[in-house]
Amino acid sequence: MELKYWKKKSDAEIKTQIFEALHQNINYSEKTILGVPASYLDEKVFAQDATFFKDAPYLSALIQNPNHIGCHTLGQSESFFSGTQSIE
Repeated sequence: MELKYWKKKSDAEIKTQIFEALHQNINYSEKTILGVPASYLDEKVFAQDATFFKDAPYLSALIQNPNHIGCHTLGQSESFFSGTQSIE
């Protein structure tokens, strides 16, 4: 049996892939969202515009999709989080 391993991605590749995926997700900071089965982190507690987030794809994913919606399914999921689902 031949084992197949994932090719290690560079930091730049990871950053590009994560931020492109997050761009496909619904963004709570850009619009008021009713009916989406999710929540967001309170901006008074979590500074979502901190400059270090541009270099922190993992932290950005946690901020933009704190409930990880779309991450737990195969195939169809909430269209609001299609980007996150695509990288899972």
